Amino acid sequence: MKRTNLFAKVNSQLTCPLISVNEVLKPCFLLSVFITFLLILSNGVEAAASTNKVTNIGAIIDDNSRTGKEEKTAMEIAVQNFNNISRNHKLSLHFKNPQADPLQAAYAAQELIKEKKVEVIIGMDKWEEAALVANIGNQSQVPILSFSAPARTPILTSLRWPFLIRMASDGSEQMRCIAALVHSYNWRRVVVVYEDDVFGRESGNLALLTEALQEVGSKIDYRLVLPQFSFLTDPKDVVQDELKKLQKHTESRVFIVLQSSLPMLTNLFGEAKKAGLVGNDSVWIVANSITSFLDSLDNSVISSMEGTLGIKTYYSSNRSYKKFEALFQKIFKSEYVDEDNFQPGIQALRAYDSIGVITQAIEKLGSNTTSPKMILNSLLESDFIGLSGRIRFKDGMLLDAPTLRVVNVVGKKYEELDFWLPNCGFSDTLYVEEDKGRCRNSDGGETSGGLAGPVIWPGDLTGRDPKGWAMPSEEKPLKIVVPKRTSYDKFVTFRTGEETPAGFCIDLFDKVVSRLNYSIPPVFVAFDGVYDDLVEGVYNKLTVQRMEPNFSDFQKLKNDKLNVGCDNDSFIGKYLEDVLGFKGIYIVSAAISAICFLLSLFRMLRNSRPHQEADGDLLIPGSGFRATEKFYYGEKTRVLRRASTFAQALDKNERGSPKWEYVFQKCSPTAKDVSKAILKHQKMKS
Repeated sequence: MKRTNLFAKVNSQLTCPLISVNEVLKPCFLLSVFITFLLILSNGVEAAASTNKVTNIGAIIDDNSRTGKEEKTAMEIAVQNFNNISRNHKLSLHFKNPQADPLQAAYAAQELIKEKKVEVIIGMDKWEEAALVANIGNQSQVPILSFSAPARTPILTSLRWPFLIRMASDGSEQMRCIAALVHSYNWRRVVVVYEDDVFGRESGNLALLTEALQEVGSKIDYRLVLPQFSFLTDPKDVVQDELKKLQKHTESRVFIVLQSSLPMLTNLFGEAKKAGLVGNDSVWIVANSITSFLDSLDNSVISSMEGTLGIKTYYSSNRSYKKFEALFQKIFKSEYVDEDNFQPGIQALRAYDSIGVITQAIEKLGSNTTSPKMILNSLLESDFIGLSGRIRFKDGMLLDAPTLRVVNVVGKKYEELDFWLPNCGFSDTLYVEEDKGRCRNSDGGETSGGLAGPVIWPGDLTGRDPKGWAMPSEEKPLKIVVPKRTSYDKFVTFRTGEETPAGFCIDLFDKVVSRLNYSIPPVFVAFDGVYDDLVEGVYNKLTVQRMEPNFSDFQKLKNDKLNVGCDNDSFIGKYLEDVLGFKGIYIVSAAISAICFLLSLFRMLRNSRPHQEADGDLLIPGSGFRATEKFYYGEKTRVLRRASTFAQALDKNERGSPKWEYVFQKCSPTAKDVSKAILKHQKMKS
């Protein structure tokens, strides 16, 4: 029993330890399994991390401006779209604000490269920023995608900045479009308006516009340069003063606004409207840099721009755009509640496409290499249709010139008019390959008669196009100088007690003016003095810019001791005196305050031709009337020789001898209209 009990006791003792061992081994096994799982999970995460490459992208934009806000939103959308579909590659955006300072932009680029290890830098809405950042890119061998380009591409740009890629075109196509628009309506003189800055940013576009206008026979008559808005304490007074100076120096009313900040633009149109410069016969054309913001302008500003024409970069509203637009508006509205408009502009589309250029390059390279040179070459090989148009590069800039569109501000919105197609001109359709005849004004030839679409002009002008000139009005009538004493009173005479002259010439003038499709309120001014004084009071000195650069012409002017002058803002005066040896240079304004009307009575009086005979000559079959704007050298009538900057509407008989003429200020639209009216009058009489 004892043995049995002992066995039992031993057995019981042995059994208990066996049970406890099993209980101990079970949690140990679970722990080992858990540790193994953690190791596997850790290895998986590490492997996934090794396959998910992250490309850091630096963005230098002014996110306080409307443009910067649009660009930032568009780039974030593009990055998010790529990250959502890419399994092994991600993008990370790092933003820097240059604070409108090119030096700060260069410093921001250095920080992004050193601290954030960015492989590409995008942004830079101003060319002076892009040029400095491009230098940093060259030193660090980091590709730079700039949203800006110089107005005129410098020579050897791709060699100077090999790592710079310009997601923009120069200003040449836009300036050609503006010049063709001026030419199509036969506006001969224009006023250029722009807001100045310390970098002289608009000098390139100004030079391009000058050349483009010269090619179509027009010229810049006055430059209205406004100071930078941020430096002004009272911008309204400054704008008022500049507009008053303009009205004193030029009669042109075709205004081309090349560049302006939104605050300055608001003041400009507000004060111009008060001064009567946004009314009948005035024309306002704004460049793409301003037109792109029309959607975001306040309604009061838009209404002050009624009738303005704008040049806008065209982009297609296809399915991809509409999808982007909906997402953009949703995000932009939530992030920038202070903005009134949530429509994306061309800047947003180009910012979105810039991310597309990077993602295509990344996908093409894969994980083969991270060499900066290979990344650059892959970026330059991009070729796809983006939201802003076709994206492909040549010599570091966009290969395809932009398709432009003319828009017309109507009420609180704008209407789209004609397209401007590169190598074609104006067209009312986007596709003209099969119908070249629908291109207009592509070669600077004859005018096309204006845009195809109906245009709403400033001042509710109806029935005709604006003259682009300060036309006579009841407040400022046309001043007509008439000799008070003549040897033959049938032509013109002042009767006793009457202020208005009478005679054949006055009757003819009234008949001609009545056939115009606009009114010319006249005021006849009697002149009772020497003939030379009469001519002296109305003629403009010969300007050098209208002379042919021929030595014999210069020498003839010197030998004849003729009056020679230049515009009051020209450097030519010193050149005339010091180099060409002219003496007594006249520095004169390019315009005079009143359109001159002269009758060559003296030649007719010398011939003693009676009233009836002169009237008969007017009706000679085959006789023609023409308007001419040529120089008069040699022994011709004193009026024509002296009035070298005037146009004349004259009658010539079959022998080609001029009988009488009306002389107008050169480039005045009245000269052409009077000539046409004389032709109509002749046909009616015949």
